[in-house]
Amino acid sequence: MLAFLICTKLVLIALLCKIAVIDFTRQKIGNDDVLAMLALGILTIVVGWLGGADPWLVGLGIIAALVLFCLLMPFWMAGKIGAGDVKFLAVSPILIGGGDLLLFSVVLLVAAAVTALIIKNPVLLPEGVFRRYIQFFDRNQVVPFGVPISVSLIVVLALQIVRAGSAMV
Repeated sequence: MLAFLICTKLVLIALLCKIAVIDFTRQKIGNDDVLAMLALGILTIVVGWLGGADPWLVGLGIIAALVLFCLLMPFWMAGKIGAGDVKFLAVSPILIGGGDLLLFSVVLLVAAAVTALIIKNPVLLPEGVFRRYIQFFDRNQVVPFGVPISVSLIVVLALQIVRAGSAMV
């Protein structure tokens, strides 16, 4: 069962890499990707629950997902954040569970700050296409928020895999 959970997390990491690249290049997070993440998250919850996962942490992840969705909807309605970002961020606590929400929040804060710093200061980057692309973000006042969300989830999922691997030994 533990090997299955680790494999599921590895599939999630691959999906998160895809989402980050697509969001960076097209500023779009597809519903199919969010639904695939949700399905994998629910599968992980069910398998973990059957394996003896703490129901409180599972419930905390689900409650956090609902709260995030409700809190972010007004920002989407005001045009401050994309609908894909809202759905993506709302699914995130289901993927990582309630036990790592604080870690996820801290890593997300750092990743979002670094993303904003790079977009606001493209002179820090090497010359060429990448710098022009970042300047495009700055001119159009858009931030590919799916990238820091993906990075944060990858960090947390990788730490969960390491913890699970050390528990197997």
